Amino acid sequence: MQQTDDDLSVAVGDLPNFRPHAEQFEEDGEFPDDSMQYAMPDSVKNFIKFFYDKVRSRSLYEIQDIYETTWHKLTERFYKTEPWPPAEAIEALCDRDEVFLVLYNELYYRHVYAKLKPSLQDRIASFENYCQLFNFVLNRDIQLEERISLPSSWLCDMVDEFIYQFQSFAHYRFKLKNKDEEELSMLLDVCEGGTWDCTEVFRVLHALVNESDIINHLDTEEERLGSLQNIDLDLFKMLGYFSVIGLLRMHCLTSDYRRALQQLDTINIARRGLLKGGMPCHITTYYYMGFAYMMHRRYVDAIKALSNILLYINRTKQYHTRSSSYDVILKKNDQMFALLALLVSVCPYRLEQNLQGLLNDKYSDKITKMQNEDTAVFEELFTFACPKFVEVSAPDYECNENLNQAATKHQCNLFMKQVSQSLSHPKIRSFLKLYTSIPSEKLAAFLGSSADEFGRQIACLKHKSRELVWNGGSATSGIWASSCDVDYYVDDKMLYINDPQVAKHFDEFFIKHINKFDEIVRDLNESRDIGNN
Repeated sequence: MQQTDDDLSVAVGDLPNFRPHAEQFEEDGEFPDDSMQYAMPDSVKNFIKFFYDKVRSRSLYEIQDIYETTWHKLTERFYKTEPWPPAEAIEALCDRDEVFLVLYNELYYRHVYAKLKPSLQDRIASFENYCQLFNFVLNRDIQLEERISLPSSWLCDMVDEFIYQFQSFAHYRFKLKNKDEEELSMLLDVCEGGTWDCTEVFRVLHALVNESDIINHLDTEEERLGSLQNIDLDLFKMLGYFSVIGLLRMHCLTSDYRRALQQLDTINIARRGLLKGGMPCHITTYYYMGFAYMMHRRYVDAIKALSNILLYINRTKQYHTRSSSYDVILKKNDQMFALLALLVSVCPYRLEQNLQGLLNDKYSDKITKMQNEDTAVFEELFTFACPKFVEVSAPDYECNENLNQAATKHQCNLFMKQVSQSLSHPKIRSFLKLYTSIPSEKLAAFLGSSADEFGRQIACLKHKSRELVWNGGSATSGIWASSCDVDYYVDDKMLYINDPQVAKHFDEFFIKHINKFDEIVRDLNESRDIGNN
């Protein structure tokens, strides 16, 4: 979906507010309307009061503990298989504070999506709640950033969940099989009203980026030389920052990979310390960056991006075992290893030794099969590891089929088209490494190809091995370089191969350990600063 930033910009107060749908469902009895009849355990009532008190007093560390620990403990104890009390049931416990109720609803519907099966009414109500929440943020008259403080982990998850629910709805509306006429009619009305419309999601994210002025903030000379220490306390700028990451994800979901990579120019990931939001934000950024590079056939850049984050996860995941997002971290870790297996099968690249060992433990058999031209393994790993793409256009509601996987299958076909042109390259490279010169017809006979077919294959190898490699600046820029591990040329039907001597890079060993030492020192300094505060 090609759109300009001007098309997606939105003024404050222009976000949709779809209350008529909610009012209709309330009249039909779909939503609970008698808050006094809802029974709650005393511990839950006390928790709601405590939660509200900490939000009102802007106690950031207590709110973070509530969000990351207490909420999940109470969920496991009381609401593992049922929803939390609706907002109407807790109004009296929070003085009917509209802002707190919107924040509570954000957690309420997130729980419905995570533990239960959301209905169409749940999806509509959650979208309306997000619109109301982001309208609060964008409305300068309310001055929300002066009324509440939220931890960066919640703000990051908030934007991430907003996009996930859009993605979930986009798949839901394409599952048309076995839907009755009434449900189809309601779904059509909802979609025509703009609920979870792709354009509206883009408008919200661009509004948060533009109104927070996060781009200019990150582009100042002070931020170039320093870090983002002050941004952690600014709700508005943090939401804008995470919306930039959200735009990276959204453009990948809609298959606009170039515009996805352009979002990274704002963050400047080449500078250490500019990625905020903890492990989930790091994973999201590098996963979608690596995937976008892969679909651009920039395999070296994709391998570098995925290698960086996989080494980081392997080094730090033991500290996140008790985190509520630990399962998500492990799933993304598996997906990125699958992508890395795909990449090293089509592009020779010397991985870091520890990472190579981890990759071999997981996918050595599949890598061997892919290098032996097994296309089914390529499709299997791509389908497992790729984002769950969405169709931005409306479905044909008269079609009684489930078409929610159509976009993913289309992207898989595009990737396989690229792969099919490179299937024979690993075998050709392995033969080239055995010689310094050889008649092309002789090598063609070894490979079981005709001279003409081998000529096309050797020219294709040279062409496919030439790709853009990032060397600083914009994420979409780069220099043309060869990614092949063997250099050769053809002269009068003779192939001449340069001896592929692998240089020992001792500098990488020292640089890696110097960077690791710097990370340890920085973490110790940050811990000391937090303790002093």
